[in-house]
Amino acid sequence: MKKSILLVLFALVSMGAFSQVSWSIKGGLNLSTYYGDKSDNSKIKIGGRAGLGMEYAIDDMVSIEPSIYFTDKGAKNSNNLDAFGVKAGADVTYNQLYMEMPVNIKFRFALDKGTNFTIAAGPYIAYGIGGNTTSSENFDILGYKGKV
Repeated sequence: MKKSILLVLFALVSMGAFSQVSWSIKGGLNLSTYYGDKSDNSKIKIGGRAGLGMEYAIDDMVSIEPSIYFTDKGAKNSNNLDAFGVKAGADVTYNQLYMEMPVNIKFRFALDKGTNFTIAAGPYIAYGIGGNTTSSENFDILGYKGKV
């Protein structure tokens, strides 16, 4: 048992000594919406994401890249009603804030000196940390117009 533990510790220390670790600041845009039978034809909401990433190079071709992001997701929805002299509409925006933690495995293929083609994939977990819903309603009942 002691030999197994020592062997695993030696392997981890050796991997750490011969590998490269690099840190990066990441950011980008999200395009999110709701899909499904009850989504009411939601439209795309543009959001952002920012975070910190680390790349642990196992060798020249393979690396592991855990990251943590603060990301903004959600959807937009517009509904209108026009029946029996009543016109009504509502615009609703769902804003959801998440903390995401992906762990990607990256495969890097050298195309030319200083140029690489990279494929990355992996799982992630996310935790909802906040959000809100905003709406604006308007109506026209037999010529009487208003907003709620």
